[in-house]
Amino acid sequence: SQVEAIQKKANYIAIRLHHTFESKRKVVPCEKEIRHIEGNKPIMVEVNFFSGGATTLPVESYTTIRDLKTTLMRKLKLNIARIPYYSIYEICNDS
Repeated sequence: SQVEAIQKKANYIAIRLHHTFESKRKVVPCEKEIRHIEGNKPIMVEVNFFSGGATTLPVESYTTIRDLKTTLMRKLKLNIARIPYYSIYEICNDS
């Protein structure tokens, strides 16, 4: 029913925002993050490699860099125990 759909969406939004503010995050989610939370879907982040390849990974507003690195390493089937030796850096192309 429509009421159940609204309850499900409200619950999803409340849980995501709760996790966001319970994390060590120091800033309020940006507009894009809020739109994705409202849309019941994660943000897909493109990760580019020095080799020229790329992959995309889902992130939530409460995803940490460590979580992102772990997800990436699992996707690439890399040794998770070596996580301190891998780095991720950000390039912002938005104006």
